[in-house]
Amino acid sequence: MNEFSFSDLIMLNHLFKKFQLVIASIAMIASTSLPLGVLQIGVWANMFEQFYEETRSVFLSAEWTFDGDHRCSGCQLVSDLGAKTKESLKTSSLSIENQLSVPVASKFQIARPHQLGSLFILKESYTNSFLSVEKPPPKV
Repeated sequence: MNEFSFSDLIMLNHLFKKFQLVIASIAMIASTSLPLGVLQIGVWANMFEQFYEETRSVFLSAEWTFDGDHRCSGCQLVSDLGAKTKESLKTSSLSIENQLSVPVASKFQIARPHQLGSLFILKESYTNSFLSVEKPPPKV
C-alpha cells in the first residue's frame, strides 16, 4: 500500500502553492497589456533595424521609427490588438457596481496553519541572570 510520508505531503503542498503562484502570475500578466507592450518594443526594434539599413543614420532611423508617418504591418497589428483589448474591457459583463456588490470575504479561503515541528528549549541553554537582580528598598 502506498503511504505518503510527512515530507512527501510537505513537498506536494509546496508544489501546489508554486502552481497557484504560476497561474496567478500568468493571469496577472495576461490581464495587463504587458504582452502587447513587449510586442510593440519588438516591432520598434525591427523598424529601427530596417530604417538603419536604408539610411545608415541612427538619428534618422530613430526619427522615422517614432514619427508615426512610417508605419509598418507590425504597428498596424499592435494598434488593432490594442483597440480590441480596449473594446473587450468596455463590453465586459462585470461593471464596477457588480464587483463592489460581491462580498470580498467570499473570495478568500483561509487555511489553518500547520505545525511542522516542536520547539524544545534546553534548560542549560539560557542563563538565570534575572534571579540575582536586587530589588530597591521600599520608599517611606
